[in-house]
Amino acid sequence: MTDNILDSQTVRRLHEKAAHGESVTDDEMLELRTLASEHMAGFMDTLRRFDCHLRQREMDTCILVKLRFSPKELCNLFGMRASAVSNMRSRLYRKLYGEKGSSAAFDDRIRGMGS
Repeated sequence: MTDNILDSQTVRRLHEKAAHGESVTDDEMLELRTLASEHMAGFMDTLRRFDCHLRQREMDTCILVKLRFSPKELCNLFGMRASAVSNMRSRLYRKLYGEKGSSAAFDDRIRGMGS
């Protein structure tokens, strides 16, 4: 992953929103998805190759985790409780890798995926 996506105006704005407890808008997520497709094509292709048909919120979670958003930031951006975000990441681990794994293990695997 190139540093320019991490330093992009879009990613910085979403970190700011999360820090202030604000939710992400549909337009902002669309902008982030477009940015991810342009700058993280390998990562996005890898996600699409999993035979599990990720829902949009699940794909967005993967993108945000890859971009180093913290669990607390995910809670704020999605307007969800910490337990719901943790459970979603654990379920995503099972969905993607076919085995039980923690939310932290999910984050590690996603962040370790190719860009």
